[in-house]
Amino acid sequence: MRIKEMEHTQRPREKALRDGIGTLSDAELAALILSSGNKQRTVDQIAHDLVRQSKGFSRLTDMTLEELMQIDGIREAKGLQIVAALELSKRAMKARSYMFSIESPADVAVWFEMEYGVLKQEHFVCVYLDTKGKIITHKTLFKGSLNASLVHPREIFKEAFLQNAHAILLVHNHP
Repeated sequence: MRIKEMEHTQRPREKALRDGIGTLSDAELAALILSSGNKQRTVDQIAHDLVRQSKGFSRLTDMTLEELMQIDGIREAKGLQIVAALELSKRAMKARSYMFSIESPADVAVWFEMEYGVLKQEHFVCVYLDTKGKIITHKTLFKGSLNASLVHPREIFKEAFLQNAHAILLVHNHP
């Protein structure tokens, strides 16, 4: 069924305006971002395929533009809309992570996942904090192989001195 054929109150845009964006189903949210279908497929059909192909959005952040374009009805423009929406969300989450103080290892883990995501190579990252525990900056000082990374203390402390850091957090991943 085309959006225009839906009852006015059940259309994703109207439902979001009336009840809030959080009330939309995954497919309705995808349809709202995609905004339109094409001659062969409705936006609702494309949105349902997107949800299914991304396994309920769990793989969406890992999907490339080319993978998105393999979904019938998604070409370059719609694929870029999806990629842009994901990038906007990622940047908003990163910006928000700098507003809070790091008070526990869990805070570091959440920040690291937001900032670096799932990496396929070992990264050794230094996070430099001010006196209130807020992040001044962070640097990937060393990139290793699949399972190793060489670290030298001189580089860690040099950067801490240059940043006038009060504290240093050393973080690395295990790909």
